[in-house]
Amino acid sequence: MEKLTCYVVYASEKIESLSHFLQCISDSHVVPIPAVTKEQVSLLGNSSALFNLKKAEEILDRTPNNKEIAHTLSHIQCWKAIAENKQLQDNDFALVAESEIQPVENFIQHATHYANKYSSYGIIKLQHDCDARSGERLFQAGDEPDALIYGDTNQYNYGCSLYLIRKDIAKKLTALLSETKPYWLADQFTAFHEPQNIAQARYLLGENPSQKQQDKVENPLFSIIVPIYNVERYLEQCIESVLAQDYQNYELILVDDGSPDNSLDICTKYAKQYSNIVFIHKINGGLSDARNAGIKLARGEYLMFLDSDDYWEGTNILSDLQKIITENNPDIIFNYMSSVYPDKIVNHYINRDKLIGSFKEDFQGLYQDGIYLGFAVTKIIKRELILKNHLLFIKGRHFEDIPWSFSLVKHIKNYAIYQNCFYMYRRERKGSISSVATSKNQVSLFQNLSDVITEIENMNLNNELLPGFKKYVDDIYGYVITCYELLPENEKVDFLNLKEKYEKIQKQIIFILRSEESLKNSAKASFTRSISCFSFSV
Repeated sequence: MEKLTCYVVYASEKIESLSHFLQCISDSHVVPIPAVTKEQVSLLGNSSALFNLKKAEEILDRTPNNKEIAHTLSHIQCWKAIAENKQLQDNDFALVAESEIQPVENFIQHATHYANKYSSYGIIKLQHDCDARSGERLFQAGDEPDALIYGDTNQYNYGCSLYLIRKDIAKKLTALLSETKPYWLADQFTAFHEPQNIAQARYLLGENPSQKQQDKVENPLFSIIVPIYNVERYLEQCIESVLAQDYQNYELILVDDGSPDNSLDICTKYAKQYSNIVFIHKINGGLSDARNAGIKLARGEYLMFLDSDDYWEGTNILSDLQKIITENNPDIIFNYMSSVYPDKIVNHYINRDKLIGSFKEDFQGLYQDGIYLGFAVTKIIKRELILKNHLLFIKGRHFEDIPWSFSLVKHIKNYAIYQNCFYMYRRERKGSISSVATSKNQVSLFQNLSDVITEIENMNLNNELLPGFKKYVDDIYGYVITCYELLPENEKVDFLNLKEKYEKIQKQIIFILRSEESLKNSAKASFTRSISCFSFSV
């Protein structure tokens, strides 16, 4: 074939990238294809109307997000346009490109050579997002249009920003999609086409700007700490959700806590591509130890915590937070979250007029309204506050956020609220610590309760925090007992003495917290004597 028709996917908010791309292919026939947006997918309320989520999850071992679905639907629009183009013969190739791709010089001519040389292949990939293999590099003058045939067919599934597709394949896919919903992502070529009929250009005709090494961030405003253990299924989505931000003055600290799965390889891949990613591989020490390692390495003014099986939804999160910091300089910013269940997503939005203020004055309302939660991931906090007060997580402890959040309270002076449910928290995930009641977890829960009691003993409660603490302690105690009740009867026996002990202590706590005067006088001494009689042991 002598001339290629190019189908270019472009985002309306980045129309300048389309203009730039068109300048590179002024001698070819171009069909602009407006990209489907994740907002358009979200408007449906349930993306399963457009996508076979169940089958996609079987292939990906995770649920695709709306951004990935929108990306795939954009490419499907290209395939349909190619299939309907009567000017093309069935054995003609068309070029599919994303407008942000940065092509090499004369790439249309080179693409035509690839199409002619490998015409027996239905799809020819001209770009690759993974690490270079077998001499892959950008096409240079004098290179021949050589292609790679992978033994590891998964290597075809990295990147779809630039590729050739034969019309008969586009027609086949369009016919398939008239009968079934898509269940693959745009770059998962082997899920919708036979691997033996895919060729990968050895000398690449373009690269994504995101694949280029970025300058190292010297003074990051944010350090985002991600502890990682056995989460290869979710990890890329987690990392990509941070990299998608429109604000770049941050460092992403990945702490691999001795994962036995492929998490190490995933982290290594991203760390090579992005200079603002800091990667630590350490011996397994648990979630708290991994977070602490990240805290000690962090350079940002503010710390954020993101669990590796969760992700962020949105691209302007960090830029919004930067504005809040510039205007208010708070010790802490509280964010909202969403619960991601296997079959639904629940946003935990809290309507509140007062978004900044004195933390001690407002603590009771913040706690009762569900804004001050026992989660590290709903807090953006000054690193200096953490280091100055030695607020590290307790190593080897499950539910470690409970005592950490409780200890944090007395050190916060002022706060701000970011009313965005961007943090997507997975619930009921198989293997998650918080999804099952076990004896090991119960030990941690009673230890947490013991730490909270010690904290109260050492705290002067004759201040604005007093009203909020009563409800806080009640809730912690209630949660511990609720989890205890979920244990099998034979395991409850092991904790019966502890349960009875803390029932007595709880009554003593309530008595003290109800009266400031009792705290000042004899009750505190009585409480101290009671505590000394109930030293924790399991």
